[in-house]
Amino acid sequence: MKKLLLLLIILILSACASNADDENSNDGTEDTLTPISVEILMDDQLEVGEHTLQVKVTHNDEPVTEADEVEFEVWQQGQKEESTFVTAEENEEGLYTAEYNFQEDGIYHIQSHVTAKSQHVMPKHQVQVGNPTETDEHEAHEDEDGHDHSHDHSHSNNVDVDFNHQNGESSGQEILNVNISLNDEPLEEGRVRFEIKPDDDEHPVWADAEETESGVYTSEVELDAETSYTVTVHIENDDGLHEHEDFQFETE
Repeated sequence: MKKLLLLLIILILSACASNADDENSNDGTEDTLTPISVEILMDDQLEVGEHTLQVKVTHNDEPVTEADEVEFEVWQQGQKEESTFVTAEENEEGLYTAEYNFQEDGIYHIQSHVTAKSQHVMPKHQVQVGNPTETDEHEAHEDEDGHDHSHDHSHSNNVDVDFNHQNGESSGQEILNVNISLNDEPLEEGRVRFEIKPDDDEHPVWADAEETESGVYTSEVELDAETSYTVTVHIENDDGLHEHEDFQFETE
């Protein structure tokens, strides 16, 4: 009788431990499927001199602390190949900052590179420093009209799109995620496709996305490592919605 009772206790404890492991595993999966939100907190106009670059990182509306990596890439209009990287430090929960000296007038682009919760997000922000030339302003305007949307968030016709990507389990595998809302409500039962094109190749890769939770669409694709891509997110639904937004990302 005692042996039978002991066996029952062991079986119950084993079942509890297994359930706990499953819950922990599911929590990790939910973390990677729910996109992190990255927002650059900068004014649109600055004076020449040193300024604080700031980015806010959240996940499920909670601040992300101890991100794996946060960097700012800064370059002047038309000089992307001469960009400068500065490492950000966590100043308070979810807020990462770095100092940068804008040495002359012009249009500058600030792009944050944030790696956290197995995701990599690269929003971009444009600032006017001092009194830029008319040529700088004209080129910056052309960039905006030319779909240079390398940030992770876009807004069009009451459609909000948050994009991020993360490494998959195997080499070359990338997981693409978009969080889509229409009129401030999650877009459910939409048809979402990713058109993925390497910057040095005209032939895109197409991938259908699956709705993994309300308004969140995900797809796994095989891509080359250390390559820059432009992804066009095509969004449709049965009510006649047809939107597309462009983003840029890099594989590791």
